[in-house]
Amino acid sequence: YKTLGAFFEPKAVAVIGATEKMGSVGRTLFWNLIKSPFGGLVYPINPKRDQVLGIKAYPDLASLPTPADLAVVVTPATGVPAVMQDCANHGIKSVI
Repeated sequence: YKTLGAFFEPKAVAVIGATEKMGSVGRTLFWNLIKSPFGGLVYPINPKRDQVLGIKAYPDLASLPTPADLAVVVTPATGVPAVMQDCANHGIKSVI
């Protein structure tokens, strides 16, 4: 169980692809995380926005004030390999 702690009990979650677009997966997932807090930090990652749903957004993982334990990827499939590499480069232990 200890090795899955970052997945089941993350201290910080980065939602890569968080957006305000109604009906999008990125908005729904981000909204659910901020409205049903799990006790950790939630960071929206979106290089085109300064904020998402009133919360400061970050252009990339390198810009986060604290490292994320878990990344939730809600980007187009073509960008997922680069996102996965970025997660690995930044020591993110778990990715959905």
